Amino acid sequence: MSDLPLAADFPAINEEEWRERVARVLKGASFDTLVTKSADGIDIQPLYPPSHDTGPISRGRIDAAAPAWHIVQRADIPDPAKANDQILQDLEGGASAIALVMPQSVSAGEHGLAVAGPEDLKRLLERVELDLIGLRLDAGRHGLWMTPLLLSLYQERNLDPKACDLKLGIDPVGRFAHTGAMLAEPAMSARMADLLQMVEDARFEGPVFAADTRVYHMAGATPAQELGIALATVVQYLRALESKGVDLKVAASRLGMLLTSNADLFMSIAKLRAARLVWARLLEAMELPASDISIDVETSLQMMARRDVHVNMLRVGTAVLAAGIGGANSVTALPMTAACGLADRFARRMARNTQLILQEESGIGRTMDAAAGSGYVETLTSDLAAAAWRVFQDIEGKGGMIAALQSGDIAKRLAGSHQAHAKQIGRRQLGLTGVTEFPNLHDTPPDVLDMPLPGDWTPPVAAGQDDQLASCSPLQQTRDAQAFEQMRERSEAAGPAAKVFLATLGTLPDFTARAMWTRNLFAVAGIQTTEAQGFATPVDAAEGFTSSGASLACICSSDPVYGALAVDTVKALKQAGAAYVYLSGDPSDLRDALVGAGVDDVLKAGMDIRPMLETALARLGVAET
Repeated sequence: MSDLPLAADFPAINEEEWRERVARVLKGASFDTLVTKSADGIDIQPLYPPSHDTGPISRGRIDAAAPAWHIVQRADIPDPAKANDQILQDLEGGASAIALVMPQSVSAGEHGLAVAGPEDLKRLLERVELDLIGLRLDAGRHGLWMTPLLLSLYQERNLDPKACDLKLGIDPVGRFAHTGAMLAEPAMSARMADLLQMVEDARFEGPVFAADTRVYHMAGATPAQELGIALATVVQYLRALESKGVDLKVAASRLGMLLTSNADLFMSIAKLRAARLVWARLLEAMELPASDISIDVETSLQMMARRDVHVNMLRVGTAVLAAGIGGANSVTALPMTAACGLADRFARRMARNTQLILQEESGIGRTMDAAAGSGYVETLTSDLAAAAWRVFQDIEGKGGMIAALQSGDIAKRLAGSHQAHAKQIGRRQLGLTGVTEFPNLHDTPPDVLDMPLPGDWTPPVAAGQDDQLASCSPLQQTRDAQAFEQMRERSEAAGPAAKVFLATLGTLPDFTARAMWTRNLFAVAGIQTTEAQGFATPVDAAEGFTSSGASLACICSSDPVYGALAVDTVKALKQAGAAYVYLSGDPSDLRDALVGAGVDDVLKAGMDIRPMLETALARLGVAET
């Protein structure tokens, strides 16, 4: 079976023949109409030839007997004892690494480990074999005092530091972007050098500092911006450590990146591959020897929704697949309920099993670089690396990451990217299943744990941590679905009164398509619509409106039926008391007549649905919060 020539059953078609067939389909339209652009302005062609002149991009040494990447699960339950139970369950269930998520870190939300000293830390990690697992500290501003506690715990257990996989993830610049405060120079550089010396004295190897891009991703960063910012951040750290006498080769070996992966499969693969390319180029530019960099990945919180949360499993699965193919050294898959609160055991298990299936059953990661040779991915990787390098150079031209944050340059460029992204979502060019596409009005909230952070929790403060503070405006953190979720919550709070009458004209084949489209549109904001009935005359439609008790109406049918009945139906609905009349579709030849009859708005594909739904809610008496 292995030599079965499957391709022989299909005729060979070259690019010229393919283009000829495409030209027939385009019927005179330019081939360029098939070319799209990414958020970074990169041209995405409809077809790419294979790439034969590039080699694989490695995630580092591959041990055929070991998994390709660490399966990381977050420990974020506030109570250390309960968090310990959670950690042990996760490890027994297949996780190979744990992220210790402290309150006020980038992804902690309203939760996090309420560790206040060494006894809490011991209880948290009781019975956890630290030399057999990976441990990543996700501590935000608490990293400075948590680091010596962790190092001491490893030493108390007489563990061989070289046999332990510990990543401290210290990111002062990321904390600056997230909270708006950090140690000013030269205090920051001195603290970083002291911390590095502490780790060196304890003989631990591996990353100490990390360029964590989650805060920028949540603020709207494009893939190239995310990589450019990560590169500018590591350069900021290299300069800081060099200023305190640390050899640049040593400093570079202590750096890592924490990047995001989302449901844009190929873009996420290319982003991770491009990260290694720009890192290699940076080392070359600094005349440092080539070395690998540890890249940890967390699936995007930005893409997660509070509604129809099972769709999040698909988003996370795609993001994990991209991270595995893209060459991540570790992957943290957010539970499907991450946007709703603290994940329960089931949500955590599903997140963990997603990775286990991809690793052990699908074999993702067994190939050094599965995307190597793909014309599309190779071109996208190269273009993305070039765009990221331009972003990096631009930030450097502004004086570096800290200066760019203080001046507001980073906030301004990310706000522009966020607005462009939000516009695509609002026009449903980027659909959010369960939110802007096919929303389920009968969806119920998922189960989450009710374990708030103790109100009396007071963490220790590292000496001098809050002295000589620099400041900037914190970056706004927003999920893609957030604005639409807020509209829906307002609508649900108003009750069943938030309803629109569907004036479906003609027979079932006439109105079904537009009625379904319209029903889904209003459901995005939690607005209910009446059942489609099929009205033969404008009078029938007006009578149906009166009996429905609704105050708004939307006419739905085909263009031929609109030509015969739409204008009179608008007049009849207005006379029956409709405060606002929509028409689903855009029959351009009837536009003037419809406006003259009193139609208030036309609903069509490609429109920005957010202002339209906000107007509908206001006319239904649903107050803004």
